[in-house]
Amino acid sequence: SVSVMPPPLLPDTSGMGAAARDIRAHAEDLRRHRATLSARCDSAAWHSPAATAFRHRAAATLAHLDACAHALEAAAAALDRHAHTVSERVALLAAAPKAIEHAGADIAHGIGRGLHRATHWGGG
Repeated sequence: SVSVMPPPLLPDTSGMGAAARDIRAHAEDLRRHRATLSARCDSAAWHSPAATAFRHRAAATLAHLDACAHALEAAAAALDRHAHTVSERVALLAAAPKAIEHAGADIAHGIGRGLHRATHWGGG
């Protein structure tokens, strides 16, 4: 019998999943901070050329925070996809010894049948 456990050098995808969850949590924190900043900027009752300049810079900062949160979400999704692909490959590698064992048994059986037929062709 052949062990189907993957060799220890294969990656552990549970760590990748945990990292993806952490990245998503950071994206959510960033979105919360963005919402707080946006609410504070919207509630400012300040009117002057400086206030207008401030609001333009704040809008640019809010847009940048949105882009950063989106980039974090994309990174987490990419890590999840990678972890899924790695898990599939690890499962294939883990199943390979059993598949090879079965294939070897099938080949041995086929050779045995062939030898049996060959020995009986000669009238033996």
